[in-house]
Amino acid sequence: MEKSNVEFILDMAEELRRENVRFFFLDERWIDEGRDIDLCLHREDTEKFDKIARKMGFRFLSKFPPWKRFYVTYRSGDIILLDVHLGKYEGVSQEILGFGESYWLDPTRQVFYYIYRIGLGEPITKYEKYMKMHLPRVDFNRLEGYLRVYFRNSKELVDKLKGERFNELKPEHRLKHTLTRGLYFGRNTLFKTLRWFWRLFHPAPHVVFLGPNGSGKTTLAKAVVEVAKKGKFKPYYEYGGRYTFRCLKPLNWARNKAKKEAKNVETAVDGGRKKEIVRYNSRAIRLVIPFIYYIEYLLRTLCIYPKRLKYKLVVTDRWFYDLITSPNASKGLTRTLSKLLPKPTLVVYVYNDPDVLVERRKGLSRELIENQLRDFELMSNVFDLRVKSDSKERALEEVMNAIIERL
Repeated sequence: MEKSNVEFILDMAEELRRENVRFFFLDERWIDEGRDIDLCLHREDTEKFDKIARKMGFRFLSKFPPWKRFYVTYRSGDIILLDVHLGKYEGVSQEILGFGESYWLDPTRQVFYYIYRIGLGEPITKYEKYMKMHLPRVDFNRLEGYLRVYFRNSKELVDKLKGERFNELKPEHRLKHTLTRGLYFGRNTLFKTLRWFWRLFHPAPHVVFLGPNGSGKTTLAKAVVEVAKKGKFKPYYEYGGRYTFRCLKPLNWARNKAKKEAKNVETAVDGGRKKEIVRYNSRAIRLVIPFIYYIEYLLRTLCIYPKRLKYKLVVTDRWFYDLITSPNASKGLTRTLSKLLPKPTLVVYVYNDPDVLVERRKGLSRELIENQLRDFELMSNVFDLRVKSDSKERALEEVMNAIIERL
């Protein structure tokens, strides 16, 4: 996580303390690894926490499951997700993991938490570095007392910790705690199943990037994907251009054959690559093509749906609306059919001034660039967000904030 964002979270923690909000961080891994931030919050302070989180720019995501709350924001290259556990942490006494004067767990309780997580099946490698960091300040007698409540081999675990034999840590649950964990496991499994059914009707956001050549839409789309990878939002990215039929594959042969036989072909250089612009000059073709691509993108929408269930964010570079710039498709029909196509969650139009675009794509004529800009304006009714690509950081922030609003 960026240093400025770590300071932002710590400033928020101080404000929560000043307002007497009882909470504590479950671990500190988020500082180094940029993960979501797990914390425990006293149920009676939920309203005060919610008010301060919103004031700090967090968006409340969900009360589901009812023993948790989720908040998210975007700042300086990081998606910051707060994973808030209400009341005591699952199955652990508040005498061990309870609310104290500090919002950090002391070294002894912190190491206990890591061993407890290992006992739940988490890989030791996730916590080894941090256990080793805390060991010099651990009260081993107190730690053994904590472990004895939940594990039969508490003394053995402490001995292995003292010898830093982390890979040998194998907590053995007491029968009572095994039954308690079984109840929590059943509860969590039930709500995960319910959440899966909920996702069937509320799939992950589908974000589409449009724009003329040189506008920076691909760069911006890939930047969004990288930010999502750093956070807890597993993304899926694909190129959604129309140059290859993905669903109506037999039409690729027909398209290539027609392209070879075309008489009006212009060659331009785009980003160092040769680009052929074919003009068929046929009214029949201009009327048929929008319908063909409408079917293609309707099928693509159906194909993307499973991805929206599997991933937390789906990003597509170009979409059906890009057809408006083709010289071989009726613009009126394209606009009409675009209204009948299921709309993505967020359509981002990336643009810039003609002079800037011509400078970026020196192989393309100014006339071509200006025509693309004019044509895209005909589709302005589908744009959810217009982003000028003068500053990548500012454009990325605008897009990420728009995505978060739609989570």
